[in-house]
Amino acid sequence: MIIKSTEKNTNKATIVVEIEKELMNKGAEIAYKKQRKNIRLPGFRPGKAPRKMIEKMYGEFVFFEDAIEELFPEIYDFAIDDERLFPVYDALQDSIPVMLHMGDPRYPYSHPARLRRVLDLFPRLNVIAAHFGGYRLFHTAWELLRDTDCIFDTSSALMFMERGEAEHYINAYGAERMAYGTDSPLWDPVTEMKRFMQLKLTDEQFDQILHKTAERVLKL
Repeated sequence: MIIKSTEKNTNKATIVVEIEKELMNKGAEIAYKKQRKNIRLPGFRPGKAPRKMIEKMYGEFVFFEDAIEELFPEIYDFAIDDERLFPVYDALQDSIPVMLHMGDPRYPYSHPARLRRVLDLFPRLNVIAAHFGGYRLFHTAWELLRDTDCIFDTSSALMFMERGEAEHYINAYGAERMAYGTDSPLWDPVTEMKRFMQLKLTDEQFDQILHKTAERVLKL
């Protein structure tokens, strides 16, 4: 993936990203093989139509949207403080908020230390750090991000915390820095809401996390 250009205009930012032709073709081939059993062309048995014939009939980009879905893990297999993202972060300063998947000790790409580096380099970047700032790295996130201005959300976190841990971090960060999240469809939204409402918080804290923080960040 190559970031070709970024352009900022008031509260909007346009980012042009280029995916290598070979990689895009790889994704399109995967998408074709998954879909060909459902594609029917005159003169061919179901599932036997060649990719080039399908592209000739429906357009050469017919598989590209699904190709992006197939390539997503490979395209985004880089760290959040990768310097290729710096033009994007710079263009988004004082602009729309950026939400980042955070934590997960299985992978190094979104460790809280990487976000700290990004925030130090781009202090006006409006970041929402998912999963209390670090999925299964909650204390590490607290140590590294507590004195920043980023917002944290509650998604993919509550079920992995010890009793009282969520309340501890909410009180430590301040409810004004917390926003409600579910990580749906990974987790059931109804179950996540019940889990959240069982926390020992004040009515003011519930209101803040459920809607007031989002309203402030999104300027609603």
